[in-house]
Amino acid sequence: MKWLDRVEGGLDAHALQMYEFLGRLFGNAVLAGTLVYALSFPRLIWKFLVREACSIEEFFMDCSDSARGALDDEQFLLNDEQFFSSIPNVRHYYQTSASGTLATPTMGLLNAADAESGVASEVVSNISRAASVMSFGEGATEDGSVDYYLEGVELQYGDPNRAQRAAARRSAAVEALLHQYDRALDRMRAGFEAVVPSVAIEQMRWDDVRQRVCGSDAATVADILANSDLTGLDDVMQQRFTEALRIMTPAARSNFLVFATGQRRLPVPEKIRLSCGDDPNELPTAHTCSPISVMIQPYTTHVHQFP
Repeated sequence: MKWLDRVEGGLDAHALQMYEFLGRLFGNAVLAGTLVYALSFPRLIWKFLVREACSIEEFFMDCSDSARGALDDEQFLLNDEQFFSSIPNVRHYYQTSASGTLATPTMGLLNAADAESGVASEVVSNISRAASVMSFGEGATEDGSVDYYLEGVELQYGDPNRAQRAAARRSAAVEALLHQYDRALDRMRAGFEAVVPSVAIEQMRWDDVRQRVCGSDAATVADILANSDLTGLDDVMQQRFTEALRIMTPAARSNFLVFATGQRRLPVPEKIRLSCGDDPNELPTAHTCSPISVMIQPYTTHVHQFP
């Protein structure tokens, strides 16, 4: 996702136009059926184009899982204000979450940092329409920290507690992570929808779009051989390399492409140059930048070549 800007406030019009242009390129690829781009984008982008929801697990798997541990750790989530505030626009989602969930039997909590950040005043404004008795109160939690909550709310909506506050902050963090790129993706989708008729988009799945734009990730043996230069191998090693590809599953061949080129899908920017070293005890090595190359070793069997 390093190429995709979060598009906060000051992104210029030209940058937004380029995102829209990219969406138009995707749309033309979908309609033409013959244009294939050597791209590997996360599901978040493809699902956004066809208005499918992306899960946080898919985000962790495809984009970044650096926040996974923090979101699973209640203590860290509640007490590390620097981490929580570093998530783009998380306060907006926490405000929305708090104001919406305080009208249910489960949520009604604000901690000290939330009160100071301005979230508290907005929540009070929202809740005042539903509760007649309301003022800030303060109480010690089991770990000795101080919680701020809305006195009177618990009489109607349930007692404040730590787990519920953590759930509200976790929900806000998840929403903020999933929607941090929305401005850029909105423009990309606008370009895509300007080219592809809406009736066609309604019938598409995200993986249909990805395959039409980027090709298939189920590379066959013939596909990989056609994109490889084997002149650096003698006849025996060419045979062993080919046999190793044949016994691989489609997923394993896709992993080989990642190992060799950094991408899972064909076409690749240039042919993969195969060469052979002289130490059968060494593992294969790859150079994913130009010239793209893989060095295998004089293994005695294809099993040793790619375990």
